[in-house]
Amino acid sequence: MAQSKKAPVRLELILIVAIVAVSAILISVGLNKSHTLPFSEAQATRPEEVITGYLLAGKPVLIMFTSYSGSCVACRQMDEVVRQVYPDFKDTVPLVYVDTDNKSNSHLFDLFGVVLPPVQVFLSAGGTAKETVFGYMLPSEFRANLEAIAREQ
Repeated sequence: MAQSKKAPVRLELILIVAIVAVSAILISVGLNKSHTLPFSEAQATRPEEVITGYLLAGKPVLIMFTSYSGSCVACRQMDEVVRQVYPDFKDTVPLVYVDTDNKSNSHLFDLFGVVLPPVQVFLSAGGTAKETVFGYMLPSEFRANLEAIAREQ
């Protein structure tokens, strides 16, 4: 009876498979981890009621449509931009987050044309959308849009 020879296992192949497996796990954990929104306050009422309250008080409003799940990479990138820029405007331009994962907000998605997050809507104190930006914004763009609506108070 002939003995079969097993092919030697190559150390390089094992290392490559291990690296790919560990990378996939790290990416999966990172993408599924929920993130903390900057400057978020618990909203006891629906977002549209909060927005309306600010507009009735004569304030411009920044509406941030974002995913709370953490799976949206561009949303996390925008959160970092908000952390960098928004502190300069927190006293003049209220920020309202709208969770794109919450289907009870779908009427707002329709109203502002939101398909995928992130979307930033810059409302003047009169309630006019001065700018709607779909996707990531550079900090300088974000600042310029906040300055524009803050001036209109």
